[in-house]
This record gives sequence, structure tokens and C-alpha cells, in this order.
Amino acid sequence: MIKGETSVGSCGGQGEFSAGVGGDDGSPARSVTLEPDDVFEILRNQRRRDVLRFFFEEGRTAVELGTLAEHLAAAEFETTITELTSQERKRMYVSLYQCHLPKMDEAGIIEFDSDRKTLELGANAHHLEPYLYLDETPSRVQDEAADADDESVDEVELHRYLFASLSGLLVTAATALGAVSTVVVVELLLPVVSVLVGAVGLFQFTQTRE
Repeated sequence: MIKGETSVGSCGGQGEFSAGVGGDDGSPARSVTLEPDDVFEILRNQRRRDVLRFFFEEGRTAVELGTLAEHLAAAEFETTITELTSQERKRMYVSLYQCHLPKMDEAGIIEFDSDRKTLELGANAHHLEPYLYLDETPSRVQDEAADADDESVDEVELHRYLFASLSGLLVTAATALGAVSTVVVVELLLPVVSVLVGAVGLFQFTQTRE
């Protein structure tokens, strides 16, 4: 739980999180019961999600606030830690210290010591891990669907091209032969049609093999 005085402030208009918590007597890590609305309140903010991702992806259970703020700021501002400006560091540090970490501590997601400027994973952190990457799933599904659509379009375009070629051959042959009987025209074009049909079959076979 939070130790020391912390000014939570308005948290950027995010609203206040409320959940039952233990006392402020230095007791061990609490196990706060989280409702679905509580989970949503924590995870709806990108920086709070990034805090959890940092712990899980880095394999850490504790970190200093300054180190966490640097990593998150570098990712958010799309730069490196060494190239961060002092203003970028300060913005992330203050945001975490005054708003996001107190909320997460209150929910038992982390244990935040505001005096030592350190935090560690709380008893409820593992409950949120399965939900962290749900927002990425739709984009992956859309990408796969787009790839499938592209393949379908390619196949349709090939069929159109072959059909147009065949039609052109028929018109050209009919014009050239003029009065020659239709039977003769068909007999002359049958080998060409066979080649085109074979080309389509070969293309589809190679696509399925890939």
C-alpha cells in the first residue's frame, strides 16, 4: 500500500477508482476483490497498462519509480532513454507518481512506496495479465483477413484476364475465318482453350502448395 503522503489530484479527468482496501498500518500485501468495472478502470488507461507490461515483459517484481518512468517515457515518445528530454521524463514521472500508481496501489495491483519511490507487483496483478493484450487481437485478425482478401482478389483477376484472352481469341478467329463453318472454328480453338484451362489449374495448384 502507499506509504507517505501522495497528492492524487484529478488524474487527468479519468475519474476516481474505488475498491475496498486494508488499513494504512504497514500490513502485508492486500488481496482486494476486483469487480469487472474495477479491472476496466485500471486497464482503460494506456500508461497503467504499460506499467503492468513492463513488469511482465521484463520479468521483474520490483522497480524504482525513476527507472520505470524512463522506460515508459522512451516508449511513449518513441525515442531512447538517453535521448529523453528532462521535460519528457518529468511528465511521465509526475503522472505515475500523482495519478496512476496510487490508483493501482489502491486496487492491490502494485505496492507503491511513495517515500522510497519504489514499487512492486501486488497480489492482484496476475488477475489483469490475461486482459493486457486483448486490444491487439482485433488488429491481428484484420491483418489475416486482409491477406486472405488479397489472395482472393488475385485469383479473380487471373480468371478475368484468362477469360478476356479467350474471348479475344474467339473474336479474332471468327473475323479471320469469315465464312468458314463454326465447327471448324471450334476445332481450331480447342487446343488453345485446353492450354488456358491448364494454366489456371497449374496456378491454383501452386498456390495451395505455398
